[in-house]
Amino acid sequence: MASAQSSLYYLLKDIEAVLVANTDIKHIDLFHGQDDRPEKEQSFDRPAVLIEFDTIPWDTTHQKVSQSNYKYEKAGVITFKLHFLFRTYDKEIERFYKTDALRQTIDKSIEGLQGDFYGVTKKTSEEQQINDSLEWKWVIIYETYTQEEGITRGLVAKSGVEPDITATIKEVV
Repeated sequence: MASAQSSLYYLLKDIEAVLVANTDIKHIDLFHGQDDRPEKEQSFDRPAVLIEFDTIPWDTTHQKVSQSNYKYEKAGVITFKLHFLFRTYDKEIERFYKTDALRQTIDKSIEGLQGDFYGVTKKTSEEQQINDSLEWKWVIIYETYTQEEGITRGLVAKSGVEPDITATIKEVV
């Protein structure tokens, strides 16, 4: 089992490798709202993919392994969005054929992706958007899962309060 940081890192690297190998994407970056700010939009070539990760909702369980030590296991769903930005085309039909072919190639490459630190990816939804600069954007949302385990030392109070996971030791004893 891996840490959440390892899962995200390897998922991001695998997405990047698949996009580079299978498409003519010219720019890959993490999403931080740059497609909504016109002054930032023109700073990179199209087609581009911006990757956005949502917060991981964790489901945590604890099991006492000694007088003051508790083993924890966490499982969470990683939701990520791929924002595809395309250049503006003069003709609507040209835009559809060029961007749809690229979108399908990307979707086939990412759907079912699986790594050592995360589970199989699956598409949950997709949508088209047009930003303020009339640039076309396609957003595809995927999910995968991750797990993490470790030992907490003396952090569970007698009242049954959950341990503070920030003070964990990553190695499993």
